[in-house]
Amino acid sequence: PDAFRPDGTTLSCFRCSSQRVLDDAIALDWDLGTGDARDIGLQSPNFFDDPQRRHALTETVNGSDEFQMQYETLEGRPAFSVSTTSRIPNPPPRVRELKTPQAILLLVTPGECPHLIATGTCAGGKYTMSVRQDEIVPCFGPYTAVGKEVVVTQGAGTEPHRVKVGVPTPVPGFRPNWGSFVAVADDVPPLQLDPMPPFKDATPFEVLGLVEVGGMERVAADAYKNVREDWKVEDLAAAITDRRVTLAKDNAAKISTPSDALKATGSYALGAGLPGDDEVIRTLQPKLREIASRVANEGTTFEFRDGLRLLRLLRMAEDDPTAEAFDEHYGPMIGDGVLDDPSDLGAFATAFPNSKYTELLRARAEMRAAKQRTEMAEAQAANEIAGQWETVVTKADEIAQLSFKIRFAQQYLAPSPQNTRGLSNMQAYRRGLVTDSFCPAKREFIKAAGIAEYQRLAKEHCDEEAPTGSGMNGESVTLTNDCRMAFATGC
Repeated sequence: PDAFRPDGTTLSCFRCSSQRVLDDAIALDWDLGTGDARDIGLQSPNFFDDPQRRHALTETVNGSDEFQMQYETLEGRPAFSVSTTSRIPNPPPRVRELKTPQAILLLVTPGECPHLIATGTCAGGKYTMSVRQDEIVPCFGPYTAVGKEVVVTQGAGTEPHRVKVGVPTPVPGFRPNWGSFVAVADDVPPLQLDPMPPFKDATPFEVLGLVEVGGMERVAADAYKNVREDWKVEDLAAAITDRRVTLAKDNAAKISTPSDALKATGSYALGAGLPGDDEVIRTLQPKLREIASRVANEGTTFEFRDGLRLLRLLRMAEDDPTAEAFDEHYGPMIGDGVLDDPSDLGAFATAFPNSKYTELLRARAEMRAAKQRTEMAEAQAANEIAGQWETVVTKADEIAQLSFKIRFAQQYLAPSPQNTRGLSNMQAYRRGLVTDSFCPAKREFIKAAGIAEYQRLAKEHCDEEAPTGSGMNGESVTLTNDCRMAFATGC
């Protein structure tokens, strides 16, 4: 049979047979895509039309240790899939949901598949085919990923959204965490994709997609940390650095505030492990110094915090002219109390340890510390006095109640030997209570608070909170006089 070119036309006067060879040693490449029969049908629609070609490739693959073949049918025609026997990185296509305060972002990334090329050659009257792995290509399932966008929905009846491949794309009004996604890419049948949490087992493609979007350096750094170790090669770090430097150059003209400058440098990710921080800062250095100089000479109070961070980012020494201007511009605002946030003042003192305004901050801090120490000492003393008074009150109330019981026994109990002994015991206990407990507590309190405070509190207690006893008929009796006598007990 005539041999077909990949574009579907035939090679005229071309027959690979022992009888006739007019065009010897002609080689034609056929794109097998991922090697899946469905992708071969998309990349090279006429490949399976020629039995001779199918037979030649079958012979090659069956005799190879590098490739293997699986026979199938494609639209009713004999077909096969070709795959490599070697293990290569092959993450599946997937969707990430990224939640920000402003929007839900979708990050759709393809997988990675081998890209296979078959070469047909007519030589010496024989048609042969060879297969090689050309590169790793992005893929959706079995299909080579083509195009820069996919249409994503969450199933029937849901609104479709066009999402850029490999770039976090805002999706207004989108319901996150609900089922799987159906993605339709150019020339690729619909595919079911399950959402993945950010970020576990990230791919280089995803990390570079996050780097592409400004303001997501922390997320990109988190993804970079979670890239599988066999993917985290120097090439990825270099690609991240190159992309960040390119973005910095593109955005330099848009920088007008210290906040813009910090975002452009990716300083929010400094120390987070994302490659390229130093290179980006070097690239933007002239613009950063220009912004720092403006803020140092005429910046507003709202620019103080970011301006100070910018000085630290540029590693400006205290005697740098821009740093000196910053000190003189914002120092008076600190002295007048216009700038009073403790964290801002601490950052200023760290950046300008020799400034006269830092000395002022230290003096104020010492005054506050001395006042706090005084207040704490006074509070501690007051607590100790309150504890001492509580002991005095407890013992005085107990003396007042014993005095009431002794008087009650003397008035109403018959003078039997048993009652006499009981009365004597109560009187002895009261004497011991006064000597061993009440008087030491009273002396300690008067020593700490004074006799006047003792008398004031004693009167207040007996007038408002005097102890009680039980009368002849079980009624409650307020012991105001006994209370007063107890507090007046001589020591």
